[in-house]
Amino acid sequence: MPDWERVTKQRAKGAGWDEIANDPKVHFEPPTGADPGRALKVLYFHQRSGAGSSRHSRAAKRESHGIGPVGGRSRVRWAIAGSAMAAFAAVILVLVFLLPAPGPSGSPSPGTSSGPGSIGSTTEFSYLAQQHTDACHWPGVNLGDETANVNWIDGLPDSSFLQGACCTPMDFSDYTNQTTRLQGFSSVPGIAPDPYNMPAHVAKADVAGEGLALTSDQQSTLSSAMGMTADHGWCCCQCWAYYAHEGLAKSLIVQEGYTADQVVTVIDLEDCCGGPGQMSM
Repeated sequence: MPDWERVTKQRAKGAGWDEIANDPKVHFEPPTGADPGRALKVLYFHQRSGAGSSRHSRAAKRESHGIGPVGGRSRVRWAIAGSAMAAFAAVILVLVFLLPAPGPSGSPSPGTSSGPGSIGSTTEFSYLAQQHTDACHWPGVNLGDETANVNWIDGLPDSSFLQGACCTPMDFSDYTNQTTRLQGFSSVPGIAPDPYNMPAHVAKADVAGEGLALTSDQQSTLSSAMGMTADHGWCCCQCWAYYAHEGLAKSLIVQEGYTADQVVTVIDLEDCCGGPGQMSM
């Protein structure tokens, strides 16, 4: 199994998934045919979300309180549980990376309906929780490729939507908290009122901010904000949302005069990775 402690530390330093996956000290061997960075990311989220109400496992919680397995039988049970978890994670990786994408053309399509309910409602949550067009990786659009991701967003129909959570299932308490707090930013262009139901025209406006020129002070504000978000970056990986959030952050700094703390508040509320809790990478 990978060295998860090292993975977490590398993410905290701002390292990308591909860089971490290729770090020999991480000891990660991706499935045949899988993208190493993306495979590590999926496995990382699986092991963090596999127990309790947070993304940290019960084992990590026990260790943080000085409690560990006692006796040979406990150690055996933990070893068996670890093996089972690893096997289950391998199945997930195969399903994610080796099966063809859904849809008549082999590729998923952005949503064409905003949903049946109002923002933050149980009806809307139930609808969005079943949608999967907020994907980290689309065919032909690689993670970390800014040009490809921006071009892909710009090519979406204005009437379409990127919906659902990209990494883990949506959580209702997170959903209501985010959408409720985002109401306070309704007058600010580019801030989507529902991060799990991103209109294509808003995503386009956000990535347009990538082209803004920043002064040295503004760049310092941007860099500070990036390191303070819950993801220690603009998203948990360099997908479409990463560039949309970065462009939004630049717009907020240049056009709205936002401070680093204000930018962090917005970006964390715009988190579309799923729940429960913010992604803490």
